[in-house]
Amino acid sequence: MLCLRDDTMATMYALKRRLLPLYASSLATGFMFHYSIIFPYMNSLGFSTSQLVTYAIVANAAVILIEVPAGLLADRWSRKGVLLLSLVFMAVGCMLFGSAESYFSFILATVFAGLYFGMSSGVQEAMVYDVLVENHDRKNYEKLLGYLHSTHTVGLVLSSIAGAVLASVFNFRLPFYLSLVSCIVGFVVLAFFKEPRLHREVESAHLIKHITSLFNLLTKHPETRLLVLTNVLIGITFCFILEVDPLWPIALGLATIWYGPLNALLLSSQGLAGLITGVASVRLWLIRLLGLGLLLAALGLTIQNIYLVVISQFVLATCSTTLMILLSGRIQDTLPASQRSGSESAISTISRLSFIALLPLFSIVAQKQSVFIAAWILVVIALFAVVGLGRSFRHDNIRFERSI
Repeated sequence: MLCLRDDTMATMYALKRRLLPLYASSLATGFMFHYSIIFPYMNSLGFSTSQLVTYAIVANAAVILIEVPAGLLADRWSRKGVLLLSLVFMAVGCMLFGSAESYFSFILATVFAGLYFGMSSGVQEAMVYDVLVENHDRKNYEKLLGYLHSTHTVGLVLSSIAGAVLASVFNFRLPFYLSLVSCIVGFVVLAFFKEPRLHREVESAHLIKHITSLFNLLTKHPETRLLVLTNVLIGITFCFILEVDPLWPIALGLATIWYGPLNALLLSSQGLAGLITGVASVRLWLIRLLGLGLLLAALGLTIQNIYLVVISQFVLATCSTTLMILLSGRIQDTLPASQRSGSESAISTISRLSFIALLPLFSIVAQKQSVFIAAWILVVIALFAVVGLGRSFRHDNIRFERSI
């Protein structure tokens, strides 16, 4: 028994050491000092409200257009290569943001930043999964992926606060140039990561056959189809809470000074999600509790109380992130190594497209009634997601619960 425990600890140590460059790169790229000051910066440049809306559309469009092709490229070529290339795009975007003088240059920078988000989507998840499969240790996927999210969140939270302070004390451009430095550090560290080789078997396959195979795998089997649908529904709620979260505080007349701390709090939910994912992956009752938390948090957004709204946004972001990681692991279990990055990207793209499709309805209701009435749209989505969770995670398909 002691020998078995020693072997397990040695394997875990080897895995952490193998993944260390990926974790270090994730931490470095979490220090994006400009995330919290994008809209104030645009306002300082004299951009109109319609230009702000166009910025959001362009940013999402860039992600959608590149996400699935980048996932397929990662599966067919190199996941580390795609991730490194994405950091180059973000570095260029930060440089263009920091030197922007016109709306055109700002939009060009937005395109490069969007390419970063689209190309990096789902790649790290596939890399972690393949490393574990190579080492015959699939059961630690949710835990290690959760740690990766937590590491990234440390950078996001700290840089969110620091970026606002630096912009106030010095100028709006400094945070963008600091983010450029973070991209360079992340690139150098990631270069030392030893990429898994499992997915290379697909390189000889025809591209059309690869794409067809991917969507067949995601839709053919009822179990996988349900997992994907549930993940998409939760992904929609996640998009709403990250993209339009300021609408609730604005409706309640919150003072501007509080938006920085609120943004940091919302981002910190990703770290908490990372910490509890490993525990949740082996406990059915906790998965059900997360589903209930998702639904109650959506309901909380229908109530006009700033404290309840802040708590609800935090809980919704935490629950949705944790559940998406858990669902990711289950979906990865049903796919071959050659399709893992593409599947993550495809699911993310469907979620984002669904969010964009629902956004006009949400905006109309929020404008004619209130954002609290519009929040009932999220309640309905969360309710369907909880039903999907109940069918996806049952006593007979929680793999490791009995081993604890």
